[in-house]
Amino acid sequence: MSTVSPWLNDAELDWGAPSAAPAVRIPGPSAQRGPRRLGVVLATAAALVAGAVGFTALDRGGADTAPPAPPLQLPAAAAPEAVPAATLEAIARCESRGDPAAVSADGLYRGKYQFDMATWQSVGGSGDPALASEAEQDRRAHALAAERGTAPWPVCGPAVTGR
Repeated sequence: MSTVSPWLNDAELDWGAPSAAPAVRIPGPSAQRGPRRLGVVLATAAALVAGAVGFTALDRGGADTAPPAPPLQLPAAAAPEAVPAATLEAIARCESRGDPAAVSADGLYRGKYQFDMATWQSVGGSGDPALASEAEQDRRAHALAAERGTAPWPVCGPAVTGR
């Protein structure tokens, strides 16, 4: 029986475990019935969290407790590299031969950069990309490239960048 919590009547905690959290041994499913199982699950989760942040269930505060752990630092999402204007021009030549009014044979991809409607709208475009001015298409392509690099052009992006 655990001395940590009355909810852990059937579980054993090994506070001397080599890992950051205590080892928890819970008897098989036949020994766990009703609300007791929920208590074991909750107490186990609490023990694992306590071990992960450097506290034990017996800590009550005071001079001998460890200082609080520093806040988690998550790595920043890798931002795509800036896409030079020359690269976007090369993508446009590859996609549509640089024709702002180009429309793919199936009608799904439109304009100089062969936008599909969802992508065009995601960068603030409205209406048909093939009917937008060339300057408008260039602005939207620059916005898309700033967000996602050359990934929106899976064939022409790598073809012109060599990646």
